[in-house]
Amino acid sequence: YQKKLISMIFEFSYNFFNYWVNIFPILSVFYSIILITGFYNIGNFFLKFKIIGNIFNRISDLNYLKIFFGINFYLIISFPIIIFEFFSLLFINLSALVIFFIGLIYILKNILNIKKFQIYLKDFNLKKIITLSETDKKIFIFFVLGLFILSLAPTTQSDALGYHMFVGKNILENGNYPFSLIHLHSYLAGSGEILIALGLFFGSDQFSSLVQFSGLIGLFGICNKLSDKNYFILLLLISVPVLVFLGSSPKPQLFFACSNAIILAMYLYIPRVKTAGNIELFLKYFITASILISSVNGKFSFLLSSSLIFILIFYDSIKEKKIHLFLISIFISVIVLY
Repeated sequence: YQKKLISMIFEFSYNFFNYWVNIFPILSVFYSIILITGFYNIGNFFLKFKIIGNIFNRISDLNYLKIFFGINFYLIISFPIIIFEFFSLLFINLSALVIFFIGLIYILKNILNIKKFQIYLKDFNLKKIITLSETDKKIFIFFVLGLFILSLAPTTQSDALGYHMFVGKNILENGNYPFSLIHLHSYLAGSGEILIALGLFFGSDQFSSLVQFSGLIGLFGICNKLSDKNYFILLLLISVPVLVFLGSSPKPQLFFACSNAIILAMYLYIPRVKTAGNIELFLKYFITASILISSVNGKFSFLLSSSLIFILIFYDSIKEKKIHLFLISIFISVIVLY
């Protein structure tokens, strides 16, 4: 009886959201933004812990990394649940609703707070942006807005519709990956399709495209800090032509590429600092190893870049004389993810 009741609640929720999206397609955009806001709050919750925040605030303002951290945390938890089908259907439906309402409550809370809402509107002043004296900054902002709008467009790419969306729909409906000889492309799917399933629960096929765009936000934070707010460097990053293709596609590539780049920056560009102790160093190795493995789970072609970064992390553990912590963190991350 309880299982039937839970199933009815999820089915009603799915039909309710998709019914209104069919009548007002623009709602799918708002649902996607609400989900991203939910992940922002999940990342914010974990980065508030001082020991975790200290690891990441050396490379960027933490506000840039909250979505990145929230999504990666969710993928690290959800992938083994879906792949081993451990209450996977319950998990994917329940997590979709929980993340949605976390984002919705946050948005309503800030809108109802008139003073905060006025500050947001004041910061986002189009006239102020147009009249900026810095040409690089002005062009950069318009490029970001353009990519953001492009990421909200409906999915039209053939391979995305052919198997990425197909796998996401199957995860949502059956709670597993459709490994079928009839649909050979389904064997190429990874953890990124779980995010597509979340979006499809609300009828938002463009949610995964917004996820790909959100990966860039973390890179903006790193470049902003390392270049001392040099907008020409940021402009070089945002004007790469392939971003138009990757940022408008639900294919889980850009987000994982940005994840690997963020982890690389932690070990390559940040000067060596004395860590607080073994616990912080272990967490650093464990979190970075888990995110790299998650990238490989998302798309197997990231095995090469992740392996090279693992070598860099291993070298860092040698310098810190903490190789045992590195090996333990790798072992635990593999156990958690597999």
